[in-house]
Amino acid sequence: MNKFVICCPAYKQILTESEVLNLRITQENNPNISKVFIIPQSISKEFYINNFPDWEIIEMESFYFKSVSTYNKLLLSNVLYKIFYKYK
Repeated sequence: MNKFVICCPAYKQILTESEVLNLRITQENNPNISKVFIIPQSISKEFYINNFPDWEIIEMESFYFKSVSTYNKLLLSNVLYKIFYKYK
């Protein structure tokens, strides 16, 4: 069983340069830890695949990324956490 996963929710089609830089630093400092993007189904995965090929991408219903309120619903639901059952 894997102990850890770095989970990065992302709602934008393309990340800013500073966001990419921060994620590259995270990637370099945590080479043996699984990394996952959680993105809405309504955006393309292409940017994430091209820039972070080692990261897993999980698509969630776009509804959860429409507002702070709907994002909070995702964070409070079992839907999100069931995805990560294999991590301690």
